Amino acid sequence: MHGYQFAGGDIATLVLQDHQARGVTSNDHAQGSGSFVIGRSFTYDIAMPTIRGIAGPYRLFFVSFDCHEPKHIHVQRERRTCKYWMEPIVLASNHGFSPIELNKIRQLLRDNGSQILEAWDEHCGHHR
Repeated sequence: MHGYQFAGGDIATLVLQDHQARGVTSNDHAQGSGSFVIGRSFTYDIAMPTIRGIAGPYRLFFVSFDCHEPKHIHVQRERRTCKYWMEPIVLASNHGFSPIELNKIRQLLRDNGSQILEAWDEHCGHHR
């Protein structure tokens, strides 16, 4: 958690309220782990929804307050991060990945594009 603050409270509280309003349930919320299952395509780990089922060393995730932007995905490995627009797949930002690794990530996104877009639609809706 990065401690982002908004007029209505911190981001975790706002996102949890949003998910509760939309009927999102938690398999283990009572135990306090904060790991939510949302739809079939991703989990919500309090900080950011993460895509499941895509092999590789990368964490693919959404940032809940980015849903107003065009469809995109954030990718993380260790301390490196990047962001790709999904339609079409174009690098939006990069923080630490080499050009060779960015090409591998782009191919991973192409190979799994339908799953990523389905997860986006489940989380953000079809409006973007």
